[in-house]
Amino acid sequence: MAQLVVRLVRESGGWAVLRFLTMIVIGLAALAVVSATIEPSAKGGPLAPPDTSSPRAALTTFHKHSQAAEDVSWAAANEIRKANRFSWTPETYKDAARAEVEVGQAARTLDLTGVLPAVYERKKIEAVLLLNEILDRVPLPPADQIPGDAKLASWTIPGTEIRLVKITDGPRSGDYVFSPDTIARLPEFYQKVRDLPSLSGSNLDYYQYYARSPGGLIPPAWFHQIQKRFFVFGQITIGHQAGWQWVATLLAALLIGIALKLARVLARWLENSVSPISSFFGAVVFPASLWVAAESFTWVLNEANIIGTLYEILDLTTTTVSYIARAWVVMAAAMRIAELAHLWMKGQSRFSIDASLVRTLIRVTGFMVAVAILAQGLSQLGVPLMGIIAGLGIGGLAIALAAQPTIENLIGGVMLYLDRPVRVGDWCEFDSHRGVVEEIGLRSTRIRTRDKTLITVTNADFAKMKIINLSRGDRGVVRLSLNLPYDMPVESLEKLLSEMRAFLAAHKMVDETSAAVYLADLSNSAAKVEVSADIIVEPGQKISPIKEELLLGLARIADRYDGRRIVA
Repeated sequence: MAQLVVRLVRESGGWAVLRFLTMIVIGLAALAVVSATIEPSAKGGPLAPPDTSSPRAALTTFHKHSQAAEDVSWAAANEIRKANRFSWTPETYKDAARAEVEVGQAARTLDLTGVLPAVYERKKIEAVLLLNEILDRVPLPPADQIPGDAKLASWTIPGTEIRLVKITDGPRSGDYVFSPDTIARLPEFYQKVRDLPSLSGSNLDYYQYYARSPGGLIPPAWFHQIQKRFFVFGQITIGHQAGWQWVATLLAALLIGIALKLARVLARWLENSVSPISSFFGAVVFPASLWVAAESFTWVLNEANIIGTLYEILDLTTTTVSYIARAWVVMAAAMRIAELAHLWMKGQSRFSIDASLVRTLIRVTGFMVAVAILAQGLSQLGVPLMGIIAGLGIGGLAIALAAQPTIENLIGGVMLYLDRPVRVGDWCEFDSHRGVVEEIGLRSTRIRTRDKTLITVTNADFAKMKIINLSRGDRGVVRLSLNLPYDMPVESLEKLLSEMRAFLAAHKMVDETSAAVYLADLSNSAAKVEVSADIIVEPGQKISPIKEELLLGLARIADRYDGRRIVA
């Protein structure tokens, strides 16, 4: 820059430098003006949060957005009333979406932290409409008398118990909102002022209109058509609900009760079926029906627009039933699927630790999913999720300590599954016992001995034992002692030994290097011949049939030479 200025001074004189500096100043000034015009737009743009920086700002923000929501909803409702149709137009859907946005903005000035998640949306709408009607009937001080700074911890509207408080921590620290106590007492305040004249000159009580009509902020088109034909429809009030709302709720409860009764009968009929698939559906059909019933009744409550305490009680009840039914469905399905998988693996001759492990994994997975569903349901009912997790952790630790032997056996079963020292059907030797493995479970292993005795050994102990798998060896030994007649001619004895050696050498399952046939002893009573050989088998192949074949072949050779007095 300095070099450029020096060059301009040399070539054009001082006026060129002055013009250059003037252009820079003008450019910076223009940039400042543009920045100044952009910044207010960003602060007040469509994505900017509502202004709740002071009691005055919060009150103004609430009135602006709540009144806008009522105006949009009422204009859309009037259009529907005038039109002779039973469905919304595309414009009505847009109006409904805009009204919901305005309600959401107005609700930002309310402290709804104490409202349960299950009823939050309905409570938000009711609170906005109630507070708007209350403030429309309560004289407010002039705007200059409402605090416009952020120094106060709270401010109460004069002559009322409606209080705005300052949030002192969290992401909204410094914002002013209507206190939770104010929100909780809105129905009480409304009942006290509902008969007072509207200060804005409007004769419309939109909260009453909302409470006696179905749907959301804007009722469905058919509601107005029914009102035209049946004037009393929606006029009779029982408690805080219209008569038709009571009829719709009770009728829905009756129909749902009948449907659940039929579902229970169907479930019992399916459970008694011999078909595994039918039994599976029998186990899940009733909890699934209960789930659908709870969700259907919640839909009825929302469509009938039940309000107030009655809605909270019914909605919390249906929410509880819904989550319990969901967990029930998952557990019932997991149990049945585990049994079906176990039976299938048994039919595939895999009735071992594989089948037991698959069955247990499916059950554990189902249990964990059911617990997660219940935890989510409890969070919807206002129970802190972190408290639930901490409680589950402490409870799990207590269960683990109490079930230490069971867990040890479970780990032993997993080790048997990974190492696979034996399989179902294997002949094994352990702790001075011999037998055939019948079943390997996750807690114990069962072995059937030769005398048909069933031995059950816990997996923790079985995994620590020295296990000899007699069925897995690739070699078996055949040993035979023959006592031949002492007066057998030497030539015949030599031929017998030669034929036995040739027989063993020709057999494909005999190791030639191990085969031995020799005359072990010669006495006045008998000539003793010893035979031994190693049998080579494939993994999993049984040795007994091969050993039997060899013994019979050797016996036939001895029989041809009058060696019937064979002692094995």
